[in-house]
Amino acid sequence: FKGKKSIYASNYEYKLGNISMVYKERALEILQKNVPRNGKILDAACAFGGLLGLLDRDNFQTYGIDISKYALEKARKTTKAKLTQGDLNTKLPYKNNSFDAVFALDILEHVESPHRFLLELGRILKKGGILFMQTPNINSFFEKIYKKRWFAYSDKTHLHLFNRKSLQF
Repeated sequence: FKGKKSIYASNYEYKLGNISMVYKERALEILQKNVPRNGKILDAACAFGGLLGLLDRDNFQTYGIDISKYALEKARKTTKAKLTQGDLNTKLPYKNNSFDAVFALDILEHVESPHRFLLELGRILKKGGILFMQTPNINSFFEKIYKKRWFAYSDKTHLHLFNRKSLQF
């Protein structure tokens, strides 16, 4: 997206709060146990850099990639990460086995080929690296309550929706 008036701006703002919760409640402990203190971590679809800012505080080497130039400009105010503008539907501009961990939060449903994207993340992850992924679950409690009004159905940028079984391969 190209600016704060875009329909994506509110999604990026929502992502900031959601990421903080995911990081503090789930990911930080896993990272502390499994990733070296100065380990390299990528946030794929980093948005405004909220997660990267949290990772910076824990002394990780941080990298972010996002399609939005506007989002990356905002991220530069939040993080010291090495930021790249790029399309996650293409080969990522990183060498094989580059990262100790990769975050792909709320992006899988937006990419053209989830399978190809996951293979690409596997390419850039080090052997034994950690992939943190989050995507809307079509079998979730909220989908059952809201049905056709559930947010994931109304987002026109969602190309794919998943449940636990459909993510297994």
